[in-house]
Amino acid sequence: MPLLFTKLHRPRAGPDIEPRTVLLERLDRNLHRSLTLISAPAGYGKTTLASMWLQASDRASAWVSLDERDDDLITFATYLVTAVQGIFPALGLKTQALLQAPVAPSATTVARYLMNDLEQVTDRFILVLDDIHLVTQRAIFDLLAELLRHPSPAMHLVLIGRWDPPLPIASLRARGQLIEIRARDLIFTTAETARLLERMLQRDIDDETAAEWVRKTEGWVTALRLGALSLEHRMQPDNLTPSVPRSIGHVNEYLIADVLQHLPPVEREALLQISLLDRFCPPLWAAVRCTKLALGTSELEEQDFIRWLQESNLFLVSLDDQGHWFRFHHLFQSLLQELVRAEKTPDAIAAIYLRASAWCAENDLWDDAIQYALAAGDGAAAAQLVEQQRHALMNAEQWKHLSVWLRLLPAEVVARRPLLSNAKAFLALQMGEERDLIAAQQQSDRLVAGGRGATMGGMAEEELQVAQAELAVLRGVQHYILGQAAEAIAGARSGMEQLPAEALHVRAIALAVIATSLQMEGDLARGARVMQEALADPAWPKGLRARLLHYLSAAYIMAGDLSGALEAAHQCLRTAESLRRAEAISYARYDLGVAHYLRYEWAAAERVLCALFEDRAVSAPVYVTFGAFALALVYQAQGRSQEAQRVIDLVSAYLLESEHDEHVMAHAITQAFRVELALRQGKLAQARQLSQGVRFDIHTPRWCFYMPQLTQCKLLLAEGSTASLAAARASLIELDGALERLQRNHVRIDALALLALVHDALGQQEAAFDSLGAALRLAERGGFVHSFVDLGLPMAGLLAQLRSRLEAGCSAGLLVYLNQVLAAFPAPGLAAAASRGIPSGGLLVERLTERETEVLLLLARGLSPNEIARQLVVSLTTVRTHIRNIYAKLGVHSRMEAVQRAGELELL
Repeated sequence: MPLLFTKLHRPRAGPDIEPRTVLLERLDRNLHRSLTLISAPAGYGKTTLASMWLQASDRASAWVSLDERDDDLITFATYLVTAVQGIFPALGLKTQALLQAPVAPSATTVARYLMNDLEQVTDRFILVLDDIHLVTQRAIFDLLAELLRHPSPAMHLVLIGRWDPPLPIASLRARGQLIEIRARDLIFTTAETARLLERMLQRDIDDETAAEWVRKTEGWVTALRLGALSLEHRMQPDNLTPSVPRSIGHVNEYLIADVLQHLPPVEREALLQISLLDRFCPPLWAAVRCTKLALGTSELEEQDFIRWLQESNLFLVSLDDQGHWFRFHHLFQSLLQELVRAEKTPDAIAAIYLRASAWCAENDLWDDAIQYALAAGDGAAAAQLVEQQRHALMNAEQWKHLSVWLRLLPAEVVARRPLLSNAKAFLALQMGEERDLIAAQQQSDRLVAGGRGATMGGMAEEELQVAQAELAVLRGVQHYILGQAAEAIAGARSGMEQLPAEALHVRAIALAVIATSLQMEGDLARGARVMQEALADPAWPKGLRARLLHYLSAAYIMAGDLSGALEAAHQCLRTAESLRRAEAISYARYDLGVAHYLRYEWAAAERVLCALFEDRAVSAPVYVTFGAFALALVYQAQGRSQEAQRVIDLVSAYLLESEHDEHVMAHAITQAFRVELALRQGKLAQARQLSQGVRFDIHTPRWCFYMPQLTQCKLLLAEGSTASLAAARASLIELDGALERLQRNHVRIDALALLALVHDALGQQEAAFDSLGAALRLAERGGFVHSFVDLGLPMAGLLAQLRSRLEAGCSAGLLVYLNQVLAAFPAPGLAAAASRGIPSGGLLVERLTERETEVLLLLARGLSPNEIARQLVVSLTTVRTHIRNIYAKLGVHSRMEAVQRAGELELL
């Protein structure tokens, strides 16, 4: 996120500030505690005290000046982390990556990451958060409370505000973790008052006079300074009787009567104009002033005015070490602004804001430019600024910042501007929010349709053409989602021809649509060439290069080319890691992990998928979810069932932390995967129970390796009845047709292999061999292994039978590949037995279902298949299917062998 770095500078205490020796010593004595709270009304010198303390301290320190724009967990935490990084620049803070995550993390997650980061710090430091009263979001205080619940021994936190923040103050006080500085501590004593007046008035002040000032001001430093300013500007050195405001409520009245009215008109006018700015520097002041102002006989130049402000002690706060940026004390500024609004017309005020907005835009201070345009009431000007910068934010993957800008704009303004509707659509596409994507695209469609051939709402013809080009790319995305490859390619290409040079992110989306649509048409080579030609252009920023490489890897995965996917994913990971771009790293890790898993490369898959899962808070939720599925299956294949279950439990908990659209979809898919895992663990009853209410018809992202529809078919296969097998066959045939049309080969291999088992269970051996042969031919190119091994020993038997049939008539390469697949089955001696076309007598690879166990017990008692069918009240075909499955899982050929083998495995 772009930051305002002047907010990270400690305001400097002026030379006329009274050193609060007693308070400074008290602060030093209590540094061992976790928190200092400086809480008092406006004008009591809270910020000044903390600034003097840090200035005198030899302890490392950081400062954040908060304002209303920081009332957001991510923005607040970003400033906090950046401040800490400024003290320890060599420190690798994982929290920075977390704050750039595609989905905003919870306060608890941010706190956990930050606490872990602070464990690396050995030197104690002080972190000051000034004006904490200006933030109100509950999540921010949840973050602070969590940090104070488990305080870092390295960090001493200082909170400065006008009232107590909603934190467990009483608990911190009881645990001795808190030091408090309040208004009663900050009031000036007689001696301190005398010294302050002497410095400001340049004369000696006796105790009696100082005591009178204390009595009238009650030691309130703002009243003391205003009273001294009044005397200074009245030029009445002989009369030191204080005339001071009685309370904050009277300060404005006092300013008018006793301070501002004694200023020369030129300085007063300049003071009022500049008070409208949150911060200012000489060039900005020169840009906003209405006319050239004269000081005496000469014009009032910018630097002269700043110098005059400093010399006049008018509550000026320096915001950097160079003396370039300044602001007024907040209380003084708010009072001046009241006077401005009372004396100037709204149009005059708006003109000042618009000049400030224009200067900020020219100097790349876009946040300020937008805020000042909005303060002027000119939503159209603010919208135009967002339009100018939308591509820069998208190219830099600054999606959160784009979202903030769009939310700032008046809704009725956004609704009339197609470029902003397009920006909302691309934001929704990035965030996986399909409903928002469709709504924004439809709104833009309506606006463009109404504006063709003419200007629209002040929109030039050139801008309208850009809107049309962006819309063409968005339509290409929709056509791709619908499986309409030709229309998707046409839309993306027509959009690319009209896109401006700076629209790099939109161009990357268009290229992805073209490449993956060509792959969908069965022309992976052309699709890959489109991406590779684009990547050959060095003009692409690294972040978008990583995105293009991910799209290329996805195209290879969908085509079933795992070698190509691994090569592109490795390049993507190297690029993303060089940028420390967490989201792109998650894409690459997913692609790598799944490709290794499908090739049966357990160690490589586990390593990269564990890294993805451990960094789940900073990664894209869909990739975390499907990566967790792959990791769970790796564990399950290794016999680590409890670890597999734990991964799924953890990913469920992670997804439930947010109601984000992507999380909701991913959570629904996770519920389906629980059924899949139960089936693989031989827990049919549990799988049936878990399947209640689960949606298996969810459309998963096309490049993801797991489809819930296949789990539903496996459940039907496990049931084993004629009706369930027929339903599974019909579903798989329909699914295979859809996958073939989309060239989604990496999942089609799974569907065809499963269909082969269903055909076999129905006694349709020729159809089974046809489906299995088609699966093998698709799988050979990419080196797929798990697609077959995951289906257990029944698949091994079927592969062995197919091997015998193919020996005479198929290519040598396919036979070699088939033997490699058979060798991957984990049962001892399985590969050798399978190569002879018979099931092995090794260990049980796949557990018997509950119904298969019942059938086995009845077989052991000597019952015939007809008798078993009558006792279980099922068809004879169902019983025979169960018997075939039992024989395959036990690696036997007869009832006697089955009973003997079951005894050896202690199944009876």
